[in-house]
Amino acid sequence: MLSRTILLVVFITCIPKCFYAQSVEIQIVNRESTDSSITLILEYADGHYLQPSAQIPLNKNGIGHKLIPIRYPLFAVLKTRNREEKLLLSPGRSLTIILSAAKNVQLIKFEGTAASENKLLQELKLDSVPFYMKEDWQNNLYAKMPIDSLETEVISKVSLEQSKKVEMVNKALVPVYIKQLLISELKYVEQCYLNDFARNYMRWANNPVNESFTERVLAMYPLPDSATLSNGLYANMMLGYQQSFAIASMAKNIKSDRKAAQLAISNKLGISFEKIDSLVKKYGERYIISWLYARKNLPRNIQDKVLFNKIMDAYNDGFIHSAQYLYDTLKTYFPNSNYLNTAKIEIQKIDGFLSSNRNNHAIRFYPTKKVTSLEELVAPYKGKVVYLDFWGTWCGPCRIEMTYVSELKKHFANKDVVFLYLDMDDDEKENIWINYVNFYGIEGEHYRLNRTQIQSCWEDVKKAGGETNNYPTYILFNQSGKIVNAAAERPSSREKLYRQIEELF
Repeated sequence: MLSRTILLVVFITCIPKCFYAQSVEIQIVNRESTDSSITLILEYADGHYLQPSAQIPLNKNGIGHKLIPIRYPLFAVLKTRNREEKLLLSPGRSLTIILSAAKNVQLIKFEGTAASENKLLQELKLDSVPFYMKEDWQNNLYAKMPIDSLETEVISKVSLEQSKKVEMVNKALVPVYIKQLLISELKYVEQCYLNDFARNYMRWANNPVNESFTERVLAMYPLPDSATLSNGLYANMMLGYQQSFAIASMAKNIKSDRKAAQLAISNKLGISFEKIDSLVKKYGERYIISWLYARKNLPRNIQDKVLFNKIMDAYNDGFIHSAQYLYDTLKTYFPNSNYLNTAKIEIQKIDGFLSSNRNNHAIRFYPTKKVTSLEELVAPYKGKVVYLDFWGTWCGPCRIEMTYVSELKKHFANKDVVFLYLDMDDDEKENIWINYVNFYGIEGEHYRLNRTQIQSCWEDVKKAGGETNNYPTYILFNQSGKIVNAAAERPSSREKLYRQIEELF
């Protein structure tokens, strides 16, 4: 306890007064593209989310400038159309980022008081795939090893590599508090990769020591404390992995003895299984179970960070009702939380998006029209090319593809193309569907069918030579309302899809 207190004092006293400036000055010089703005994604939570973010407008010379309000050192991702760059931002430490390219090689240069730590971050390569995950799992020899071999061939080598990187950080000319953050992240990033390796590669390879090695990995370091969780991306990810493993362990025997498993889950989470089931159905297992587990089993001083992380998770997935519920929970349980203001700002953005898009006449819902065939669905749009998207709010790949839709529509802004969306969600999730579409401003024609109702449409896809019940699936219809491609390209394929559509004119 004494050593921990000394470490905390050192950390605080080493932070300069400018730390409390509450903002970082960012300048961008983009010499490689014609982007009109650049996105800066702030990694506050436990994943590589797209929010919170800030837009940095660029002038005609590709130069932009912005003050980003942050209260403590924070990792961020600079995102352009063609590249992503990881950054480390600190209040009061200015940073100029110069992007360029030479002979198909992307270059980045840093200037300003925060240049040293960002050069160091580039050298550390936190996000690079480790040696034991370079091969796919089928050809990965490490994934099939027994534990004693994994100790010598993986753990020992990882520890040696980590020691070299820690030595690099200690020798660097950066503030002590930044060294501490980077050393902490070096520790947790390797634990995250090892966890992914154990729970995925080893499991897929049917390695019988998969679970015991996972436990070995999870025990490598103690649970991150509240100070570490405030600004460490990989520390937060590791906390999430710890929780998901514990939650999975609770439900391990649910197939063999359902009642006993339900009782174990209820005891672990401190509420009845019926209440747990009700909350999960309403707000989603991914978001609600982590909070319920944290409330009962984790230290109180990190519970608010779990809630904040799940708010950001739900927000980025477009599960607006879940994000709002968790935000209300954060306000109730932790009215003085350091994360409350950031969460409030993001929730206000949600309200703003929903409000503005409810009056967007280019978003048209047909909630009461329950079509029974694709012919009936496209009949109102004869004379136009139709691009149909089979999707669901619950479908991760569907949501990823939605991020490319604005580019697609911009490309065909002056063409007779109808963008038609057929959502498969249960009847009780109608408001979730409507809020999702409004939140993301997905302009087009929107229909929703439940799991039973949509099967007749899938039968039409099958008759046209396509595969059924694959989400997302994209169908192209010509101006006569006939299917010409039952497996059209996704929005993310960009030019390939554009050519498929253009051929129909």
